[in-house]
Amino acid sequence: MVGTPVSIGAKADKAFTGEIMDSTFAKMGNHDAGYKLTGTSTAKDCSEACVKSGSKYVLYNASTKTVYELDNLGRAQSTHICLEK
Repeated sequence: MVGTPVSIGAKADKAFTGEIMDSTFAKMGNHDAGYKLTGTSTAKDCSEACVKSGSKYVLYNASTKTVYELDNLGRAQSTHICLEK
């Protein structure tokens, strides 16, 4: 499920925790404005709509308000999909 914290190891000794979401609304820290803009009602659907419109998947850490760009898009997408199941 989107919103569930995940850790993606960048290196064997480093892990990042946060929510995989789109870069557009990660800057705001939530999807509130995105729901209206995209006509969606879930974080997953909002992120997917934004990515289809050119946004990128990022890892957002809400506690530090930090956005991490993901360079392994395949891993991000598979993690994003797996969390929904």
